Amino acid sequence: MRPDALPLLPIFAPVIFVIGAIYMLAPALPMSRGWARSFVFAAVWLIILRYMAWRLIDTVLPADGAWYEIAWVWFCFAVEALALGDALILYLGFLRTSNHSAAADAHEARLRALPPAALPTVDVYIPTYNEPIEVLEKTITGALFLDYPNLRVWVLDDGRRSWLKDFCEAKGAGYITRPDNAHAKAGNINHALAQTDAEFVAIFDADFIPQRNFLLRTMGFFEDPAVGIVQVPHAFYNHDPMQANLALRKTLPDDQRFFFEAIMPSRDGWDAAFCCGSNSVTRRAALRAVGDVLPTTSITEDMLLSLAMLKQGYVTRYLCERLAFGLAPESLKAFFVQRQRWARGAMQIMYLPEGPLGRNIRLMHRLLFMPTHWLTQSMMLLMTCIAPLVFLWTGLAPLIHVTVD
Repeated sequence: MRPDALPLLPIFAPVIFVIGAIYMLAPALPMSRGWARSFVFAAVWLIILRYMAWRLIDTVLPADGAWYEIAWVWFCFAVEALALGDALILYLGFLRTSNHSAAADAHEARLRALPPAALPTVDVYIPTYNEPIEVLEKTITGALFLDYPNLRVWVLDDGRRSWLKDFCEAKGAGYITRPDNAHAKAGNINHALAQTDAEFVAIFDADFIPQRNFLLRTMGFFEDPAVGIVQVPHAFYNHDPMQANLALRKTLPDDQRFFFEAIMPSRDGWDAAFCCGSNSVTRRAALRAVGDVLPTTSITEDMLLSLAMLKQGYVTRYLCERLAFGLAPESLKAFFVQRQRWARGAMQIMYLPEGPLGRNIRLMHRLLFMPTHWLTQSMMLLMTCIAPLVFLWTGLAPLIHVTVD
């Protein structure tokens, strides 16, 4: 060990010890209990506070030299601090979690005991534009075989394809089209809302196949009049580009697993889960409270819809059960187009009156709906690559009083 590294040992030895202890104890902690989550939160953020104090006092404030050298040190620190601010919001969300599977069991048993005529009516929407029959056939067939008596399946075709109309008529599904494609998917659904009248609307993207018990597992939550939307995770029957291109199909979870299995249950604990478009059921009365249509001022209309309903007293309830399976993006281009759309939509929402900076919204909801992830994490990853290159090419160090080793 280098002698100039020895002064750092008293600073980081406790940090290393605590990280090791958390790692060893984590499997034994009952993470469904609030005290366990609070313990991990406190331990992690005490370490981060100690680290940030060291970063600021020892590696930033003493910076001197030319103005651009000082500016570079401060800029690197600011990017890191912003990324940790986003992580703090994530960890605050993790202080709570939810698991509604037991409630879904009770709701399903109650619904199965009711006479079919007593069950509320449901319109099942399958919006489509250019998906081939090989994809659509699975989704339409799955929707038609849902184990629920009072439903009608509607294919919303923005491609205006005569062969699809014939296919729907042959299978017994409704077919709706419109003269233009204004507002894309949101406009397609809004047009269908004006043509149908069921009490609830279930939505499946054209490449998602619902399981037979989807509605029996979700509809019971609407017994609570405050529930406006019930959302279940997006699960996939193919491998995404990360899994396929890195040859990690059996070891790397799909890219969205962390969001749907960890983040969304925690958001639900704060009543801040949001609609993700597909695999959701929406109460039409809640839609009427926000204008009887999906909002079209953001390309992520599903998230904006949840925020608008929150302001009207309706929550989005999240059930973490794989009740529908779909196609993950099959190419890197499709993967990044999808992420670009999510990032752009989140940025749009931030500037809207219904967004997290608008009125009549709780502080925790403001934090959880702010697009901090899109604003900070990509910048942090980019700087992780740029900072070493800048140092190697110019000698500008991102922090001072630290050796190259």
